[in-house]
Amino acid sequence: MNRKLSILMICGLIAVGVIVHLTSTGKVGGPSDKVQVEALADSLISAVMKGDEQVLQEVLHEDFVFDAMDMLVSRHQFIRDVVSGDLWADLSDTRELEIAGQSAFLTAPFEANVVVDGDFFQVSGTMKVGFVKGDKAWSVRTIRVMPSP
Repeated sequence: MNRKLSILMICGLIAVGVIVHLTSTGKVGGPSDKVQVEALADSLISAVMKGDEQVLQEVLHEDFVFDAMDMLVSRHQFIRDVVSGDLWADLSDTRELEIAGQSAFLTAPFEANVVVDGDFFQVSGTMKVGFVKGDKAWSVRTIRVMPSP
């Protein structure tokens, strides 16, 4: 297993633990919302760790946007970057998960490695993942990356 995949797996496990902790402490909406957002977060983390295009297609909202420091990336491009390995992020275990009505947000400090046009960049800051509830299920609507000053 390569180093990048190992790091992603560790980050994913940490993220799942924090999300489970936050949802079990009552800091989120009703039980059905909590269960759905938790399952969606697990699916998203797993898909990113594995570069699983099919799962990403299922969990990302049709209007999904990745906002990387005011550079908007479409759903299609985001999936392509994750599958190709051009995007890696390590989320801090200091996170906040909040559900309010039809929206949910997970906010966490992060460090990331990104390859853009063959150039390697390291960035850090805050990442905010936005979830939206459709007819009966939640989906990932946005991921916004805000760099540290």
